[in-house]
Amino acid sequence: MKRIIINITQYTLFISLGIFLLYLAFKGKNFHEIGHYLITANYYWVILSLAIGYIAFYVRAYRWTLLMEPIGYHPGLMNTYHAVIIGYTANFALPRIGEVVRCGTLNRIEKIPADILIGTVIAERAFDLLCLFLLTFITILLKLKFFGSFFKEKIFDYTSQKITSTFNFSLIIWLSLIVFAIVILALVYIFRQQIKKIALVKKISSIGKGVLKGVYTVLQLKRKKAFLFHTLILWTLYYGMTYVIMFSLSSTSKLSPVDGLFIFVIGSFGMAAPVQGGMGAFHTIISLGLIGLYHIPQDESIAFAVISHEPQLIGIVIAGAISMLILFLRRKKINSKNLL
Repeated sequence: MKRIIINITQYTLFISLGIFLLYLAFKGKNFHEIGHYLITANYYWVILSLAIGYIAFYVRAYRWTLLMEPIGYHPGLMNTYHAVIIGYTANFALPRIGEVVRCGTLNRIEKIPADILIGTVIAERAFDLLCLFLLTFITILLKLKFFGSFFKEKIFDYTSQKITSTFNFSLIIWLSLIVFAIVILALVYIFRQQIKKIALVKKISSIGKGVLKGVYTVLQLKRKKAFLFHTLILWTLYYGMTYVIMFSLSSTSKLSPVDGLFIFVIGSFGMAAPVQGGMGAFHTIISLGLIGLYHIPQDESIAFAVISHEPQLIGIVIAGAISMLILFLRRKKINSKNLL
């Protein structure tokens, strides 16, 4: 019961934050104009973007299988794909819960230890984060003055202000927390032998070792070139998903491939926000970029954000539902055979 209450509270908080960000994104906008842009958009490019997205899911699934090879596991590509797409679907319920869900799904299908799978996902996400920062750096270098000001003012300065305000809210409280942490660490060190004998600690230690084993797979990869190649393909596909949608509206269709890279990068930061599927955060940062740098009308900017986000959301949910149905029917068939 307690767990259910915690989950409901988390979901309510995150969905409330997402709705608030959506409110900020659409505040003061002309919904009639936004509707006009959405109706007149060329949805051929949206469909093409969805198709590219599905290919990207397969590439991500294959790349994940490469991370499992060094630890002796070789899951089927389709099973891995189903786990990945179900994980993406779960992210629309709770931010980042999808990583746990896809590990749990593959664990049930392929019987691979969940803690090891979590370790591989941590390694995968760390590598992807590095790729995102590398792309950000490249984007800024391509048009230093043009893009640099946006990243500085809208992302880095805003983030640093939040961090600074957080650390300065009370020096006494922070000192107290530091002293408390030191005391706890000292007690843990003194009574470490007794603590190791506790069943819960043993379980946590076992899970931790599994996670670390998964993380180390990147260093132990037998096919590093294949992993790097599929990473390049994956991020190229992600970029392609954004770039082709630019042709769906008249104003964005005039932007260059470099501008598409900028929109893709800032959109990735929006999707990384701690809200369901980047809801609200994605719309806000995309519209800020299009309005601030390219002087595209605010209603058309929001329309572009909607066309970029909502069809992907619907597509992922549909694909996730299909994957869940396939796995359910497969499991039911296996259970029926076992009863015979």
